[in-house]
Amino acid sequence: MDAKIRKTNKKELYESLTSMNSLAYSIISYGIFYGIKQAAFFFKLFAYLITNELLRIVPSLFFGYFISRAMLNTSVHVAEKKEWVIISISCFDFLVLCVITDVLNQNNWVDITNLLIFCAFVTYLGFWLNNVFVNRVKEKRKEAIQEQKIADSKHRLADVAQKIEVSNTTLASISTSITEEKQYLENLKQEIRERSCPYCLAPFPSKKARDGHKGRCSDKPTTLN
Repeated sequence: MDAKIRKTNKKELYESLTSMNSLAYSIISYGIFYGIKQAAFFFKLFAYLITNELLRIVPSLFFGYFISRAMLNTSVHVAEKKEWVIISISCFDFLVLCVITDVLNQNNWVDITNLLIFCAFVTYLGFWLNNVFVNRVKEKRKEAIQEQKIADSKHRLADVAQKIEVSNTTLASISTSITEEKQYLENLKQEIRERSCPYCLAPFPSKKARDGHKGRCSDKPTTLN
C-alpha cells in the first residue's frame, strides 16, 4: 500500500514538472529576467541622455517591462512558418547581453570568450524555452479547437438522434392510425355485407330487413325456390 502511494506521488511530481503550468512558471521567470536584462541595457543606453542615475532607473524599468511583455506576446502570437521572428529576437537578445557585459571593452581574450559563451548560452536557453512554450501553447489551442469540434459534433449527433426518435414516434403513431383505419374499414365492409342482399347486393338498414327482402328478391335464382 505504501509503495503504491509512493508510486502515485512520484507520478504526480512527474506530471507537475512536465505540465503546462510548470512551463508557464519557467517562461514567467525568464520574462522577469529578460525584463531586468533589458532594464540594465537601457540603463546603460540612457546614460548619455539622463545623467542622474535615480531618474534613469524609472525609464529603464519601464522599457524593460514593456519589451519583455512585447517579446512574450510576439512569440506566442507569431504565425506559423514565421519562426524567424523568434530567431531574430534571440539575435538581438545576444547583442543586448554583449552590450550589458561590455564584451567589446575587454582586453583579455579569455574574458571575451567567457562572456561570449555566457551570452550565447543564455540566449540559446531563452530561445528554446520560448520556442517550446510557443509550440505548447499552439498545441493547447489546437487541442481546445479539436475538443470544441468534437463537442459540437456530439451536440449535432444528439440533435439528429432526437429528430430520428421524434420521427420514429411519429411514424409509429401514423402506422397505428393506418392499422386502426384498416380495421375500421374491414369492419364496415363486413357490416355492409351482412346487411346487403346476396343476390341484388342492395343494402338494408338491418339484417331483419335484408332477410325479409331475400325471400322475394327478383334476382334470386329460381333453383333456390
